[in-house]
Amino acid sequence: MMVTKVGAKTFIGKDIIHVAVFKKKDTRTIYNMIYRDGARGASYVKRFSVTSITRDKAYDLTKGTKSTKVIYFTANPNGEAELVTVLLRQTGSIKKLKFDLDFTDMIVKGRGSRGNIVTKYSVKRIELKEKGLSTLKPRKIWFDETVQRLNVDQRGELLGDFTSEDRLLIIDQNGIVKTVVPEITLHFNDAMIVLEKWDPKKPISVIYWEGEKELFYVKRFLIENPDKEEKVISDHSKSYLETVFTDYRPVVELVFAKKRGKERQENTEIKLENFISIKGISALGNQLTKNKLIEINPKEPLLYEPIEETPLEELEVIEEINVIVPDKKDQNTIASPEDSSDSLKKDNFVDPEIDDEGQTLLF
Repeated sequence: MMVTKVGAKTFIGKDIIHVAVFKKKDTRTIYNMIYRDGARGASYVKRFSVTSITRDKAYDLTKGTKSTKVIYFTANPNGEAELVTVLLRQTGSIKKLKFDLDFTDMIVKGRGSRGNIVTKYSVKRIELKEKGLSTLKPRKIWFDETVQRLNVDQRGELLGDFTSEDRLLIIDQNGIVKTVVPEITLHFNDAMIVLEKWDPKKPISVIYWEGEKELFYVKRFLIENPDKEEKVISDHSKSYLETVFTDYRPVVELVFAKKRGKERQENTEIKLENFISIKGISALGNQLTKNKLIEINPKEPLLYEPIEETPLEELEVIEEINVIVPDKKDQNTIASPEDSSDSLKKDNFVDPEIDDEGQTLLF
């Protein structure tokens, strides 16, 4: 391992497996590695961080044995710990040729640590079984509008606490909507009008001018494909984005133009949640009004109270009721008229009187 200054013709070496910008005092980036010690030695696993280093100095991340080889390596900016499958070569009397290794079981140490033994047998290959989640606490991210960059140094506007699963919502003036992973190296263009932490359950409301119909349209939608960049206005050359709302219950005020010979129509407030339901992101939307507008003013959004979902484990059971389900044979059995008449006869039957000689009396 070596950190060097970026140069036009700098020679580093052969068989490079990882290149990145080194950040001093970076405690969040965790490296996961599995290496074979020597030509025929055991395989070791380690997790480590690199917070400081001497430039242009080569550091050995293994035990230093000759013919040592790195067989698995990942760099994780948020301390992710994946699950991998280790496959062994068939040699001798090995019975178990395949097993899983979870990096979350490994303690993060320094770069000079030897690591833990994975196996003493020869490893054929290592496959990624499941991508890992962050093993670190959420980190706070700020946006510095002056330089248009993200940072963790408390410069600019606080965007929130982010884990490895969280994303940023970006909307620009051209009607392009997308979500991205909040990496510090991200670049943003000047057309960006919305930058915030993305809530997958919160609808986005858009009012735009439809160039072909020459009318304002409104639409509400949820982002269904976080990895896909989508345009939420029509492709007509005269279409443009008027305003965007990322509140749960936005309200707008419409200011109408005065018609000749008539009094100007009073301003109208519209609650967008009642005006249009949530539709697909590619939907045209609903026509806002046929009348000519001077202004569309955002108003204070209505109060939104999130619904708290109670986990099944916490639901209170008031009373248990045993329900007996009848057998299918009993449900499918239908009594015939003869059976019904026989049952009625049996129910109404009275034992006849018998005389002294044992004969039945008819009357």
